[in-house]
Amino acid sequence: MVTSLPTSVRLTERNTFPTWYAQLKYHARARGIWDQIDPDAPDRPGQLPPELPDLDNSTDEELRAYQIRLSIHSQLASKIQVLWNWVYASVDSQRLELAVLRASNQTLQALLRELKRDLCPSDDDWKEQVRRTYREITEKPLLEGTDLEPRAWITEWNHAYANAVLVDLPDIKGALPIRDFLRSATKYQRDWAQSELQSLARPGPSHQTPLTLEQYALWFATLEQNHNDMIASGVYATLGGRSDGHKCPCRAQGTHKWKPSDCQRLQYALQGHCTPPLHSNPTAEEALEIRRRLKKDRFEALAEELIKLGWISREELRGGFRYPGSIEA
Repeated sequence: MVTSLPTSVRLTERNTFPTWYAQLKYHARARGIWDQIDPDAPDRPGQLPPELPDLDNSTDEELRAYQIRLSIHSQLASKIQVLWNWVYASVDSQRLELAVLRASNQTLQALLRELKRDLCPSDDDWKEQVRRTYREITEKPLLEGTDLEPRAWITEWNHAYANAVLVDLPDIKGALPIRDFLRSATKYQRDWAQSELQSLARPGPSHQTPLTLEQYALWFATLEQNHNDMIASGVYATLGGRSDGHKCPCRAQGTHKWKPSDCQRLQYALQGHCTPPLHSNPTAEEALEIRRRLKKDRFEALAEELIKLGWISREELRGGFRYPGSIEA
């Protein structure tokens, strides 16, 4: 089964389930359909087409209501189909075949129930695996010989942190995980991280509300983004300001210095969220215009890149656009 979403995370056995399941939730929530396929939720009839009314005995109003329900179902089904394709491409074929045979009906929700029943580790095993992964990624920059770019590290860390939140991991609570994060961050933002570590080590009450681990991670990501912007500005200065920058669907005219694949406004318009978050998000109308501009021929190569990043699917690109999270496709 061909899918436009990344399939680097595959479900083959129990120890791959937590990471695979987290990716599933990410893709579903980005499209506003997690409530439709959540295996732990009651059956959602919205995955099944509406019942055809009696054409001979139905009023015009009843027929129009049916056509509206059918249109809504078709739009929802197109989003769910994207996830169907991803599941078929990312799950071991034998595991998938067994789950299909055992499923109570032909919905994706029923299939996910069987996959979870067969492959989900026990709560203790799942939590231990998440804990181990979180610790490994947090400490990765400090390993001898590690050559990991800061953006790659914080991206991995954010995924691991999201999984830790999902299982309510104690390892992300309190002051100790903040210190661990800052120690690793010294590899990339030494002055900032050491200053914050010293601040945390000072005895006595603080006059400021302490930051959370998530807020420190966002602060670090912002510092790195600003650092990259300064480097880019320096490069353009040495070129005498001759660079035209990067054209991006986020702007009707002009350019910006960062690549479109690093553009938070573009990511937000396509997925309904971005990392790090924006101070001011695009409105629904602005996001729709950005998505429409992406369909223009001049952004064809960019669209292919964003499909590989998982920001948008090929099916969504070909179809009509609505704001992320709405029921329309």
